[in-house]
Amino acid sequence: MSCHNLRKGLMVSVPDGMRKQLLAISPANLPMGYLVRQSLLKALKDDVDWVDEVATGSSEPLLIPLSLEERMQLSERIAGRETTEQVAVLSLVAVVLQRMKAA
Repeated sequence: MSCHNLRKGLMVSVPDGMRKQLLAISPANLPMGYLVRQSLLKALKDDVDWVDEVATGSSEPLLIPLSLEERMQLSERIAGRETTEQVAVLSLVAVVLQRMKAA
């Protein structure tokens, strides 16, 4: 076990509406955690920012695995805002879903 205490993932409760949107774009019923992570990675890669914050849902939390670099990128996006990592992830995923719907 490593001497560093770095979390390997983030627990996120996805709202029902977002869950339905993610399932609708999934071609092969992929796991929800995978869909959230891929949408987040797309947002980080495309340097997406959000205006509206998306609150966490009441569903069972999902573990979203994130590398140290991905967590650092997420922390940079959160800097200066009074929000949690969970809300930031959901807000970024929501922007990606809106862009996909508009395209």
